[in-house]
Amino acid sequence: MHGERVRIAVELLADTGRRPNEICILAWDCLDFDTQLDESGQTRKLPILVHDMPKVARTGCRLPIDEQTAELIATQKRRMRERYPDTPARELRLFPRLHRNPRGTRPMDPGDLARIMRRWVGALPALLDRDGEPFDRSRVVPYAFRHSYAQRHADHGTPVEVLRELMGHRSMVTTQGYFRVRDERARQAVETLAPLQIDRRGNRTMPLVEQLAASERLRRQVGQIAVPLGLCTEPSNVKARGHGCDYRYRCVGCEHFRTDPSNQVELREYLHQLLAGRERLAAAVPQLADWARRDATSSDEEIAALRALIRCNEQIIDELDPADRAAVLDAIATTRRFRAQLRVTIPDRFKGVTRPARPTLVPRPTGGTA
Repeated sequence: MHGERVRIAVELLADTGRRPNEICILAWDCLDFDTQLDESGQTRKLPILVHDMPKVARTGCRLPIDEQTAELIATQKRRMRERYPDTPARELRLFPRLHRNPRGTRPMDPGDLARIMRRWVGALPALLDRDGEPFDRSRVVPYAFRHSYAQRHADHGTPVEVLRELMGHRSMVTTQGYFRVRDERARQAVETLAPLQIDRRGNRTMPLVEQLAASERLRRQVGQIAVPLGLCTEPSNVKARGHGCDYRYRCVGCEHFRTDPSNQVELREYLHQLLAGRERLAAAVPQLADWARRDATSSDEEIAALRALIRCNEQIIDELDPADRAAVLDAIATTRRFRAQLRVTIPDRFKGVTRPARPTLVPRPTGGTA
């Protein structure tokens, strides 16, 4: 692009979601650190971007950033200090304009940044979206990074009131727009995975070609509840929101149980848990009566049923053509990300199988699509 200065500015736009003007006017000393005790009691320094939001008349805003972004800022600080060694730190800009600015105190113009970026985008080879269709180059502008930043946070489960604060929105309605996009992505992921759903015997629960109408999709959602290995359709358990199973949560042996390839990680971990538990119980001869050990030990039938479900899900993925497989894998990633945001109470026997992901403070893009 147009030198190291603009490259770093664009990366900061993408990493922080700040408005282009807010990046251009950053002070040289915009990098700060908060002190925090970690889980082991050790003191950690967490990087913070200190910046102003002129549009909403806010100054001294403190945005948590990650180490990678902090290193970008530190690199630019070193470059500017070498170029303007005599300018006081409180007057120097992180991104000073190049011309008629001998002391580095005048900030880069956002219009210059936009023009440089347009030239760079115009020189790129063909841009394609995830469907392989041409992507409109006019949409690749500095402000677009702000939308991407907000959407990543919405997709990763950042609460709407927190995202509003991060973005500096005056109205909650503006922030909620990103969550409507998130919900639409979740709906599309559910529709993609619905035809792949299987029962405890490995049979499809709906024809592959069936398309869910809105009313049918809602009916299914109302008539089922998430359980750690898939879904439960047993009416009393659904009514009790997953806390009223009369069958002691023997999911893989229940006619009301449903699962799909998005649950492979949990199925495999539960299988590992059962096998490891059998080994431990086999060694507990003096501590347990025979009947207690038999009751606590997983049966050969349950383990075989788990293995069959895992093989069936693998076969479903293997039989898809490349394009459908890519769409399903993307839907699985979306579904698992949203599922990890749910905070539900699960039976003790499933503890350790399903673990919500740790909150992502600075979510980053996971793919290379436009």
